[in-house]
Amino acid sequence: MGKSRDEFEKALRRLSSSQDEGEVIYHLTYLVKGFSSFLYKETIISNPYYKDLFFEIREDIMSDLENLEKALLEEIYSIDKNLKGSQREVSEKLKDLKRDCELLLDEIESKKEEIRSII
Repeated sequence: MGKSRDEFEKALRRLSSSQDEGEVIYHLTYLVKGFSSFLYKETIISNPYYKDLFFEIREDIMSDLENLEKALLEEIYSIDKNLKGSQREVSEKLKDLKRDCELLLDEIESKKEEIRSII
């Protein structure tokens, strides 16, 4: 998600120069997963073809995000189990890892809301 404007422009050029539906889906998915909807929303809404394909791929993307969310929750559960009885130094590293996982969960939830908000 933290990609540059230049990377977005390159991805948009690849999308617009796609030769078949498979390429369009691939590049559209890359845009939706990798960039803020602020950047790509107008491109999708203004192009009926992209708009239709967006609705086709949205559920797959949401499913991928939910799977990632589940994996992070499992990791947090595992960290919590390992925190019990661990040494102080290890404990601090595990707590840092848990915070990172929780931040990623927040990012995933934001991304899901962002995707849901498109039309």
